[in-house]
Amino acid sequence: MSDIPKDLGQKYIAAYREAARIMDALRAAELPSVSTTKTLISLLPAFEACVRERPVSNTSGLIEQQRIFARARTQ
Repeated sequence: MSDIPKDLGQKYIAAYREAARIMDALRAAELPSVSTTKTLISLLPAFEACVRERPVSNTSGLIEQQRIFARARTQ
């Protein structure tokens, strides 16, 4: 069981629900004004820097990904 008193837990739940409602309203209001194309173009230098600076690998990363998933299953 949790150490949080039930009434405090209910207040947390209510606060998160209210925050979610406000965030949904903000998202609905702001989303139509966002240009996905302009946003992606503004991020292009960061993507290019990541590709340019990344160490060369001899693998696709699949083996490492499988290792991570295997560790997650055992936890």
